[in-house]
Amino acid sequence: KKKKMKKKLKAAAIAAGVATNPNPSSKAAPPPKKTATAVTDDESDDEEEDMRAEAARLLGLQGQSGKVTATAASAGKKKKKSKKKAAEEKTATSDSAPSTNAGASTEEWTSVSKADATGEKDEAAQAINPLEPRTVTVSFGSNNPSIFIGKGGQTIQKLEADSGARFDISRETCTIKITGLEGEVALAVADVRAIIEAEEERRRNTVTEVQNYGSEGVKAVIGKGGSTIQTIQAATDVKIDANVEQGTVTLTGAREAVEEARTLCHNAVHGEAQDEIELGSRNAVNVVFGKGFARIREIQDATDCKLDIPRGSTRLKLSGSREAVTSARAMVEELLELNRGIEMMIDGSRVGAVYGKSGATLRSIQDKTGAFIEIERNGNTATCSIMGPPDVAEKARKLVQKAVDGEVELKPGEILESIDLGVATPAVIGKGGSRVAELEKKHSVKINVDSTSCICKIMGPAKNVASAKEDIETIAKPLKDADAAMKEADRAVDAGDSAWAGGALDPDAEGW
Repeated sequence: KKKKMKKKLKAAAIAAGVATNPNPSSKAAPPPKKTATAVTDDESDDEEEDMRAEAARLLGLQGQSGKVTATAASAGKKKKKSKKKAAEEKTATSDSAPSTNAGASTEEWTSVSKADATGEKDEAAQAINPLEPRTVTVSFGSNNPSIFIGKGGQTIQKLEADSGARFDISRETCTIKITGLEGEVALAVADVRAIIEAEEERRRNTVTEVQNYGSEGVKAVIGKGGSTIQTIQAATDVKIDANVEQGTVTLTGAREAVEEARTLCHNAVHGEAQDEIELGSRNAVNVVFGKGFARIREIQDATDCKLDIPRGSTRLKLSGSREAVTSARAMVEELLELNRGIEMMIDGSRVGAVYGKSGATLRSIQDKTGAFIEIERNGNTATCSIMGPPDVAEKARKLVQKAVDGEVELKPGEILESIDLGVATPAVIGKGGSRVAELEKKHSVKINVDSTSCICKIMGPAKNVASAKEDIETIAKPLKDADAAMKEADRAVDAGDSAWAGGALDPDAEGW
C-alpha cells in the first residue's frame, strides 16, 4: 500500500510541476530517488508525512487563498496503528485491561489523528484541509443584505456561479455563511468584501437634498399612478421621497446622480420649456377652464403640457417639452379666437337687473346659452362682455337685453303685474333691497323694481301676486297721497287761490 501511495504522490508532484511551471518547455525536477532500505513503522510514517507535505507544496494548494501554509501539510499527518487480531490472544498484561476480540482474521488499518493519539490539542489539526469543503462566516455589519441579493436574486446567483461556493445570508445576525472548497471560499470572500467596500464608498459619496416644489409640484413629480417618480428613480438610481402634504421632494444618492434627478424633477414640475399667455379678463379665464375645468384638462391631455392659472390671476402658464408647449399655446389661442364674442353697453342702474337676486339671472343666461358673461361698471354705465362662439354670444346678448328691459319669462300658471311707485320707490325697495326681499319671502313671488322708471313688476301665481300688490300699495299710498297734496298746494299757490296768497302790498301799511 505504501509503495502504491508513493507512486501516486510522485505522479501528482510531476503533474503539478508541469502545471505551475511558467515555461512549458522546462520540466519540473523529479524528487530524488530513495534507495530501498529497511524501515521501521515509525520511520515509514515520518517518510509518508514528508511526502504528503512535499506533494501539497508542489500542488500549490497554499496559493489559492494565501492562508494555507506549511501547517496544511502537517495537518494531514496521521499515525497508523496496526493491530494484529489473533484468535489466540485471550489475556493482556497485568497492568492493562483485557481487550475485546474483533473477530476478524484479516489485518485492519484505522486512521488516527495525532491529537487523538496523544490526547493533546494539535494546532496543526485545526488548520484548513484544502481538499475538504469548509465554511467561512463574513459579517456585513449595518449594510443592507439586499446588496448581496440583487434584483430578483441576480447578484447572489452570479456570486455562486462565479465562485462555485454556496451562500447563506442571515438578516438576523447580519452575516453570510460561505461554504465550498478552499479556493471557492477564498474567491467568494474576496467578491463579498469587494461588494462591501463598494457600498461603503457609495455611502461616503451619498448626499441628500430637499427640494420645495409645493403640493402641486410634488404631484407633478409623482406623476399619474407614480409613473414619473418611478422613471426618474430607475434612470438615476436615486431614492426619491415625495411628501405632498409638506410640498417637498427629498433626493438621496450619489452626488452626480442627485444632480441629474434634480433636473428631471424640475422638468416634471416646470417643464423643459415654459411660456405664458395673458388672457386679459376673468371671462377669458373661464373660457380656458371650461365648465367644470373640462376644457383645460382636454388641452393638457391632448398636448401633454401642464397649464396653470394662479388664483386671482389672468395669466396662463404653460410648461412641458418644447413641442408640448408650442402645441398647447396654439390650441389656447385658437380657443380664444373662436370665443371672442361681443361687448354691449348697459345703463349702470340696470346692472342689478342683469345679475338678478344673488346672481340668479346671470347664471341662468350662462347655463341656457353656454356663454361666459362678465360685467364691469364704468361710472353711470357698465360694459357687458359676452364670450362664446358667435351664435352662442348672440343668443346670450338677447337675454341680457331682456333683463335690462325688465322682460321676464313667465312659467306656466304665473302672471305679471306692474305698479307705478313714483315717490314711494325708495320705501318699497328698502335699505339695500331689504323691503323687496321681505315681500318676496312673504308672498312667494318675484319682485323687480326699476329705480329709474319707478316701475315695480310682480311675478308669480295670481293669488300671491294679488296679495303682494296689496301690501306694496299699502306702503306706497301714504307717500303718494302726500306727494299729490304737495303738488296740489304748489299748483294753488301758483294760481293765486291759496289763502296764504296776498294781494298787492298797501304802501301805507306798516309792520308788513
